[in-house]
Amino acid sequence: MSSASIVAPKLGSGTRSQNERSRASRDSVAEIASDPQLHPSGDRTASGAADRIRRAADIVLSSSALLILTPVFLGIALAVKATSPGPVLYRQTRVGWNRRERSRRSDSTTSGTSDRRRSDRRQEANHGRLFEIVKFRTMVVNAEEYGPQWSSENDPRITPIGRFLRLTRLDEIPQFWNVLRGDMAVIGPRPERPYFVEQFVEDVPQYTERLRARPGITGQAQVTLDYDASVDDVKLKVKADIDYLRSRSLRKDVGILMQTVRVVVTGKGAR
Repeated sequence: MSSASIVAPKLGSGTRSQNERSRASRDSVAEIASDPQLHPSGDRTASGAADRIRRAADIVLSSSALLILTPVFLGIALAVKATSPGPVLYRQTRVGWNRRERSRRSDSTTSGTSDRRRSDRRQEANHGRLFEIVKFRTMVVNAEEYGPQWSSENDPRITPIGRFLRLTRLDEIPQFWNVLRGDMAVIGPRPERPYFVEQFVEDVPQYTERLRARPGITGQAQVTLDYDASVDDVKLKVKADIDYLRSRSLRKDVGILMQTVRVVVTGKGAR
């Protein structure tokens, strides 16, 4: 009788202690999951209502732009074709949204084939999903025949009409098609070429953080800073991009769109 009365309290105490440890562990996981330093604003809302609203707005804006700007499309196409030999449009591989974390969570709840997993890895190469960006051609054909290089202020590779298109940012108009496809957003960090991304990941702190959202046609860095001409320029833009992603809102997006119109009209920051 006495031994039973001694054993029973020990079992109850052990059970309570185990439950407390379990609850503490769950609380710690919840605290980590909600830490804003580990999950920036853009990442937290990627699969939520804010992301769906933003995506719907992108589709509406892009569809409207493609319809309204059709005469501008035709005029630019004729000008490009008439002033330099080569195609009207220019396509180039860029690094987009890094969705690896979401893909891993999705794969853990569904049974996929090994071919599907290999395909996902190919798509997510170079720190993000690779896609083909579309622009009006502003440089001579084979401008990067000897490899990727920075654009300079008086770059001889830029055509006369290309200089005007860059000044007004009209060369970016075809990217509304990329937005409709889901490769890009209207507002977000600019996508970069895989060659430079590999370099920036090594040389620019927190560069990969800007890959946690869809790249954009315009963005906070684009309307406040000049075109990239060095790694130091990239560092400034990365800081601006991360600041945007951590605090983005509808009000801020509207402000960026208004600033974009000002850049198009004045040519500020273009090269």
